Amino acid sequence: MKNPILRLFAACVISACAASGDDASPASGDPQSASGDVTPVTSASASTGVPNPPTLISPAADAEIETARGQLPADIVFEWAHATPNGAVTTARYDVCVGDASSSICDDLSAARRLGLSAPGLLDPSVETSLAGDQLLQTAMQGDEQLHWTVRACAASGGQNCVSAEPRRLRWCKPLATSLAPNGPTSSYTPTFSWDASPNADRYMFCISSTRGCFYDPTAAGPQTGTHTAFIGPAPVNGVVSWAFDPAVGNLSELAGRMAFWRIGVPSSCDGNIHGFRYTDSIPVIFPPPN
Repeated sequence: MKNPILRLFAACVISACAASGDDASPASGDPQSASGDVTPVTSASASTGVPNPPTLISPAADAEIETARGQLPADIVFEWAHATPNGAVTTARYDVCVGDASSSICDDLSAARRLGLSAPGLLDPSVETSLAGDQLLQTAMQGDEQLHWTVRACAASGGQNCVSAEPRRLRWCKPLATSLAPNGPTSSYTPTFSWDASPNADRYMFCISSTRGCFYDPTAAGPQTGTHTAFIGPAPVNGVVSWAFDPAVGNLSELAGRMAFWRIGVPSSCDGNIHGFRYTDSIPVIFPPPN
């Protein structure tokens, strides 16, 4: 019989799943403790009384997903193939786990990062089942731009009875800053630059130049000609962020009567980053004539 695919949709909260019998807490008699101190193994031959490990299907390793501003992706699906029996040992529960570490991520996790799935329909190898639990990602996706996920199969027997699939890394990108101002003429050589914060970004890189596409280059031996950069942080993670040159320190009078271009970088390890920052498009600003 062809192995069906199990799907866990990030679309509802765990409490909704619990109402249908798919509780994140260990059931009575379940050998997993409340603290999750089950020692996982990565192959059935490494221990007795465990099923074979499940096979992860999707998302692929190092998959990069898009998110709306401050929101989880609405259509992310965790998919894996049923664990095959190891002799007479079959799966009594699947644990779907996400975490920051790349190993043992099903251990010592709160229910918000580990969802135990034991509904009879889910464990029927002839049925393809959809379940929900967006709490798995809500807490995990508030920090860095990556996490690891896996699925482990647990047998009903006691002892070290769980076996995990090899974890996969999942990546996403923090949204860029928006609503950059000024956009056009300004009456000051020390204008206040402002933008809407990127959710969960607590620092930014400001860059202005006489040419488009400026960026902070930490490898440069000295100041970048015609370019000014400034590290902004710590900064609020929500609301409006603003910054201006201190008139006592300097200004942009060398740009008098000219058009310049500025943009904001958000810390990122995603593709397209420049020295650790992803930048907005360049915004024009026109400075007043010389005094």
